[in-house]
Amino acid sequence: MDNSFILQEQQKDFCHRLKIDSLCACQSDNCYTEIDTIRSFHTTTIVNKLEVLLKDKKNNSDYHNVLSKHFLDRLGENFLQHRYHDLIVSEKRSNSLQVINNIFVIQGNSNFNILVKTALKSDDIHWFLTQEEVNNYELIVFFVSVYDFQSDIKDYPLILAGFLPQEYIKKYITKDYISISDLFYGGGLKGYLLWAKKKQISKYTRLGTFHDQKGEFDLAIHAYNQALTLGEATPNLYFLRGVALWKQGHYRRAMDDFSAVIKLNSNHFLAHHWRGFAHTYFQEYELALQDYEEEVRINPVSFLGYYKRAFIKTQLGNFLGALDDYRICITINPSFFLAYYNRGFVYLKLKDYEDAIDDYSQALGLNPNLYQAYYNLGYIHQTLGNHSECITAYKNCLRLKPDYEKPYFNLAILQADLGYLQKAIALYDKLLTINPNFIQAQYNRDALFFIRENEGKLLGEYTEYNKNKNKKIPYLVDIPTYNSLIKNKKISDQ
Repeated sequence: MDNSFILQEQQKDFCHRLKIDSLCACQSDNCYTEIDTIRSFHTTTIVNKLEVLLKDKKNNSDYHNVLSKHFLDRLGENFLQHRYHDLIVSEKRSNSLQVINNIFVIQGNSNFNILVKTALKSDDIHWFLTQEEVNNYELIVFFVSVYDFQSDIKDYPLILAGFLPQEYIKKYITKDYISISDLFYGGGLKGYLLWAKKKQISKYTRLGTFHDQKGEFDLAIHAYNQALTLGEATPNLYFLRGVALWKQGHYRRAMDDFSAVIKLNSNHFLAHHWRGFAHTYFQEYELALQDYEEEVRINPVSFLGYYKRAFIKTQLGNFLGALDDYRICITINPSFFLAYYNRGFVYLKLKDYEDAIDDYSQALGLNPNLYQAYYNLGYIHQTLGNHSECITAYKNCLRLKPDYEKPYFNLAILQADLGYLQKAIALYDKLLTINPNFIQAQYNRDALFFIRENEGKLLGEYTEYNKNKNKKIPYLVDIPTYNSLIKNKKISDQ
């Protein structure tokens, strides 16, 4: 614990006031007190329980000493439990004397053991500690009883003498006993318990992040759960667990965590972003739009917020609103190639082909491996009749992604339109090796075979083909580039 020097200096003042009987007393549960009185109801209960536990030793010569020792420790335990019940809980364990001790731990962390030691008030107050106690307890709290155990005394004044962490004892205490002057001032006990609790929460949080980065999402979720049980839930913990839950595939539970974050902190823009993303996944576009609206309100320079909001507006058919958001996104981050790509798609939907070509070219300038942009450029040039540019774009797309089906299909249609039937057939053959279930490709290839056989020629006689254009032949089926009709496979150009 940092700043232990302050608590040691306060302890000197406490020791002086203890000698002159000038301690601070407060009966309110919410206030710190250096001395408290354990009333007869509690002391009688303590004695009755100890007598039952020690009944087998009642005839031993040291029975009274053993009873007195455990009685004093129980007084300290009662004090600690009464004053710090919001931070600690009691666990029952048996020691070597088969006497049940009350072992305290920080709430939610059974590995942080707290031991209570009580000594009798004297001119030389000290406590003996065994090496086993030092090794097994992360914190030891020390008390002083004004009276030794006597059957005729019902109320026992008890003094919180101070505390020491295990690490401090191991590092600085070299003798086999602890003097009252060695202790940290008891007024810092609550602060230390809170610090230790937060330290443990931080430990579990770091552990969760570690597992998350390694892709061990179930372990990450478990660590975040441990952190959440230790204390008051924080937006950060809910957010981290929500992200891990999403990655693990627990989508609705993740949304619940993002909602919990927003309930605790309505200005947590990342929680709005992720919840908006989740709503998008479930196609709840209106709800997603609300979250992205909040994100850009909270963080006006979140280019991802504008990008996502533009995407949602596109899904809702608000193309002009989407264009405006993509413009803001690009203004904030001019190197974000996906914004150019998606804006190009909006221009394409609006049939503004020139601006679409500009945006796809910008996207490719930033990311030359964006095969989807080449494909969409090919589609635009095919629509405009720019055959050479169309073929180049499709070939670039296939160079980057040889198993992409759509360019083969559209390129085959173009070759057929130009009269290069055998090239078109070869493209359909290639496409059908990639996806044998592409029904339209099978139909078009069969149609081309029919055309070729009826023309009596193999390839490329476009003039002859054109002369017979009124001849009844199968019709070549085209499909929209952004609505694939491939069975059992959904392809998106976004």
